[in-house]
Amino acid sequence: MRIMDLNKTMRIFIILTAGVLLTAQSLPADEPQTIVIDSVLVTVLEKADVPAREAGLLAKLNIREGDLVRAGQILGGLDDKVPQLERDRVNAELDLAKQRSTNDVRIRFSEKAEAVTRAELKRAQESVDKFSKAISQTEMDRLRLSTEKSTLEVEQARREQREAELETRVKEQELRLADEAVHRRTISAPISGIVVQVSKSPGEWVEPGETVLRILRVDLLRAEGFADARLMQRRQAGQPVTLTIDQPGEKSQTYSGKLVFVSPEVNRFNGQVRVWAEIENPSLTLRPGLTATMTVTSKPHKDNEPPGE
Repeated sequence: MRIMDLNKTMRIFIILTAGVLLTAQSLPADEPQTIVIDSVLVTVLEKADVPAREAGLLAKLNIREGDLVRAGQILGGLDDKVPQLERDRVNAELDLAKQRSTNDVRIRFSEKAEAVTRAELKRAQESVDKFSKAISQTEMDRLRLSTEKSTLEVEQARREQREAELETRVKEQELRLADEAVHRRTISAPISGIVVQVSKSPGEWVEPGETVLRILRVDLLRAEGFADARLMQRRQAGQPVTLTIDQPGEKSQTYSGKLVFVSPEVNRFNGQVRVWAEIENPSLTLRPGLTATMTVTSKPHKDNEPPGE
């Protein structure tokens, strides 16, 4: 009786094994493989709390909640009358320094004066060589002193021009600092997106680091969930995904994207890994906070391909 039961069990096992093998062989080898991940959470990929960078009075704010802004767009600014005046002063001083650094009139005059005094000294020396009493020693000393003075005046003129060039460089640095002081009183968008919160109004005083408004990027969102680690073993960044939103009483909506990250860390309790993808949202109809179903599509793995290709 036991032998008959054992034979019956063996026959059932062989039949089931053969059925599994036939089923595996019947699957098309060249069709894309898909994995469905439920309860995926849609979140913001980029967000920015835009602060004031200097203390001052908020003079203007050109946006309101719900406005779409682009990266680099000027949204408002603090009162900048004093920094503007300081920049104008430095700019004028820079122009003056540039004129001094390029003006070589004094150098040319000094060189001409030196040439004249050297010529006078030479003629006087020639006269003395011919007639020892032609010119007094006092006059010769005066001519030598005048020549040395002219030489020093040339050196001084050249030195002053070099100092003027250095002063020009200093004023250029001061002008950059003045420009930065004005720029730091502007409020601009660090990212493209939608303004979801305005915390300050024109006329209010703000401190450095204090948030003035908040921006969310909504044209590209993040979908994050957990999947069976065995199914995600050969998935890698860049593979296409489809996000499906099902809400009661509404038609299903689908969005395209790409897989960005598959965590190498497996949860030892449920055998799952964390995955997330970037989802394109050009129509801005997909909202952060919704839950969805994400389908990951990948090409079939070939036996001669290493994992991850």
